[in-house]
Amino acid sequence: MNALRIRPTQALVAALIAVAGFAATVGGTVVGYQQVASQAVA
Repeated sequence: MNALRIRPTQALVAALIAVAGFAATVGGTVVGYQQVASQAVA
């Protein structure tokens, strides 16, 4: 049963990946909004 336990390092890596994915998604959305806004103004 010990193999099923999550190690702190694994949890940390998973958290970093989740944060990176979230940041990439939010960043892409913001860039998309900026492009749409600039086209609307132009």
